[in-house]
Amino acid sequence: LIKIVPDEHMPTDSQGKQFWNANDVCCDFNHTGVDDVAYIDAIISDMSAHYNVDPQRIYLVGHSNGGFMSHRYACDRANRVAAIVSLAGAVWKDQARCQPSEPVAVLEVHGDKDDSVPYAGSTMGAISLPSAEETVSDWAAKNGCTGTVDRSAPPLDLESMLAGAET
Repeated sequence: LIKIVPDEHMPTDSQGKQFWNANDVCCDFNHTGVDDVAYIDAIISDMSAHYNVDPQRIYLVGHSNGGFMSHRYACDRANRVAAIVSLAGAVWKDQARCQPSEPVAVLEVHGDKDDSVPYAGSTMGAISLPSAEETVSDWAAKNGCTGTVDRSAPPLDLESMLAGAET
């Protein structure tokens, strides 16, 4: 598992916050055009050169903007990544921009109370954010999955600090 987090070499926006240049939804707001796919490629290549890395078992995990970047990398480099986990991220809104060369396993973890990256999607100015279900459906189609979403399982109460069955 390679967990890639922002470091001091990453660009910052006009507010001094670091970001991944992930996709049409998030987050190169100042249009730096930084190539973060190449950056992750370089990290994977460097790790592979120094350690015994199984190229069939490379996984990316990202939260929020990192989740968007995980989706971006899977779209662009399906041949280099076995799976991604995105916590509160989303895939390209313009699906023509995501043409993976092969299937990629995708786990999208998303809360329906998320105000920053809303579960149901949203519009922020000219930017249209896909919903969590749209993101999962898009990947299912790209991966050749058929069928419908099964919502028959009852909600689970996994978090004792939250009232009721939240999961």
